[in-house]
Amino acid sequence: MIEELTIRNAGSYTGPEQKMYGLSTFNYLYGANGAGKTTISKIINEPDKYPDCLIQWKNGNKLISYVYNKDFVDNNFSQDKIKGVFTLGSDIKGAQEKLTSLNEQKNKLQEGITAKQKLLNGSADDVGVINDLTEQEETFKDICWKQKQKHDDVFFKAFEGLRNSTEKFKIRVLAEFKQNTAAPIPLSELTEKCRTVFSDELISYTPLSIPSFDGFESILSHEVWQEKILGKKDVNVADLISLLNNSDWVKKGLEYFHESEPKCPFCQQDISSDIFHNLSSYFDETYNKKQQLINGLLSEYHANIQRLRWELDNIRGAKLPFIDDDIFEDKSNILISLLLRNFDKARGKEKLLSEVVVFENIDSIIEDFSIFIQAINSKIEANNTLFRNIKTEQKNLKEQIWAYITRTELKTDIESYLKSRNKLEKKRDGLYAGVAKESEKLIELKKEIEGIESGQTSILPTVHEINKILKSYGFINFHLKPSEDRAHYVIVRDSGDNARLTLSEGEKTFITFLYYYNLVRGSNQSSGVLADRVVVFDDPISSLDSDILFIVSSLIKNLMDDVRANKGSIKQMIILTHNIYFHKELTFNPKRSGNNAMNEETFWIVRKKEKDSYVEKCTTNPIKTSYDLLWSELRRSEKNNGTIQNTMRRILENYFKILGGIDVRELECHFEGCDKLIFKSLVSWINDGSHFSGDDVFMNLDDISVGKNLIVFQKIFECSQHAAHYKMMMGDSYKPLETLIQPVDVVELEPGANDDDMKVDGAAEKPPLLSNDDAPF
Repeated sequence: MIEELTIRNAGSYTGPEQKMYGLSTFNYLYGANGAGKTTISKIINEPDKYPDCLIQWKNGNKLISYVYNKDFVDNNFSQDKIKGVFTLGSDIKGAQEKLTSLNEQKNKLQEGITAKQKLLNGSADDVGVINDLTEQEETFKDICWKQKQKHDDVFFKAFEGLRNSTEKFKIRVLAEFKQNTAAPIPLSELTEKCRTVFSDELISYTPLSIPSFDGFESILSHEVWQEKILGKKDVNVADLISLLNNSDWVKKGLEYFHESEPKCPFCQQDISSDIFHNLSSYFDETYNKKQQLINGLLSEYHANIQRLRWELDNIRGAKLPFIDDDIFEDKSNILISLLLRNFDKARGKEKLLSEVVVFENIDSIIEDFSIFIQAINSKIEANNTLFRNIKTEQKNLKEQIWAYITRTELKTDIESYLKSRNKLEKKRDGLYAGVAKESEKLIELKKEIEGIESGQTSILPTVHEINKILKSYGFINFHLKPSEDRAHYVIVRDSGDNARLTLSEGEKTFITFLYYYNLVRGSNQSSGVLADRVVVFDDPISSLDSDILFIVSSLIKNLMDDVRANKGSIKQMIILTHNIYFHKELTFNPKRSGNNAMNEETFWIVRKKEKDSYVEKCTTNPIKTSYDLLWSELRRSEKNNGTIQNTMRRILENYFKILGGIDVRELECHFEGCDKLIFKSLVSWINDGSHFSGDDVFMNLDDISVGKNLIVFQKIFECSQHAAHYKMMMGDSYKPLETLIQPVDVVELEPGANDDDMKVDGAAEKPPLLSNDDAPF
């Protein structure tokens, strides 16, 4: 059946999109002529002509649609021959039993297919395997994407080409989980490697030269620093100098003697030439050479320090990223300070040659500094190796990153996802296979059913059925007979003449309905008689008098009873009408609780505002509300002068005609003068054959004339002993008649347009005051 109908850009539906949702087995649409009902029937009949509209079928199972509207009448009764309606003959019991059995099998297969499709696509009770898979995919994609976002800043190179697609990233995660063989390494190590391997600033560096400390070591290890340097021992003064241990003091004095000669530079006493000669002889050539040796060692030591400082400045100037500047400065300062302290000690020997010098050990400091420089060079070498092999290194690092993500961080999630997905995919594939297998069987069954139907169906039972109904209701001037080709009907008089062109509108409408009534229980083809279908009635009672209207209502109710009993092929009925009585006849159900819609039915109002049509769903049967709407026009303080007279006509027509027992025209004797003229204008169309809603004359009234019409209208209820009903329907707007009587002038009546476009709302201004017992219908 149809579950939902979306109406857009069709006919008078030019405004907002309209939806008829939650449709059930029986669906009743009420609306005035011109409100937009026929557009709905056309959409169902020929959906391809309305591309902006959408029909949603239950479980996607599209049924045949049979639509009775003006197009149906024109298409089937515009030619002399009418397509025959094929039905199963009553005398072929074996074939009927076979078809019944096959159709039961077909229905079971269809139910099985539908059940599997629900398991696949979901239903109100189950989301479905496909939706489960989709939801699982989305959840897993989100999990993967969160890991990507977590590491985006560091692992960005590994995520190239995947940054804008959760689907691509998920696929890559699964592929790496399956194929990646790299050994995962800790996140901290990965992060450190990424800073270098993925850096755009990676360059090659020249290794540092490790300063040579051999010069320092050879100088400080010279034996001269441990030697007490003294003069000749065979000189007369040698013993005295040795005793006093003041050779350095004597040597210094001799340097000043040339300036103080012949006096001693210290005591200022005259010194003989012999003493001077002995003293000078004490400091011989050996002594002087050793003094020169020490001076040379000091000069070399000083030069080495200067060279070392230059080398350290070069290292600073290189500004290598591998050097910790603070550590470098600390180690450099310690090294230089130690070397300078030893230099100061060496310089002391220069002044006091007889003193033994003990230096601070420099081996450990030199070794520590050399190791520090070697470590820097190791980093430089690693960097340069990386620079030379950057492509390979980046590839290896990316593999390590994916190994970490898939086998450390996402391992549990991936395994859980794969296990669940495999289970759902097996279930999905099994359901698909089941649907395919049963669909093949269904096709074969349908072919078998069509074959039997083609051999056993006939148009004759329909001829007999229609002619029987025509005769039973007094239509004896024409009947149907089969054409010579046994596939069509012809409408003929008793004389045998073709009667199609001479039928009255009522006769044409009735026989058209009977044809349709039988068609929905059969088929225009020799097969398809038992195919499931949706049936649409669009105002089938136009131009029919009340007796035939009752017959049509009864026949439709017979179809409804068959549907409720699951007899026949009709699965859904949609009924559209503007006629209150017809609507109430079809919707009457003694099982109904109050006025509420039952589970098997829905109620709708079709209305037009200005140029746009709308549909409105009602939770209760809206017909009582529609009757009250007519009264609401009278209850308004500002009345529509253009439609008020027709509104009063409709109230009188619906109330007095349907209630029965009162001929309202007999009340004319209660009116005189202008009141009588108004009375006649209000009741002249109330007769058995009148059209309930749209055949009245439009009266263009001014405010005074409106007041006069309202008084006459109220007097009709007073005179007919129905003042209580009038008072009840007017509610708080009721005023006693005596307070309204005013002088009456002649009312001028002008013909105008009819009121087919009168708007009908789904709810009255006030709740209906009629009880079920007092209501006129």
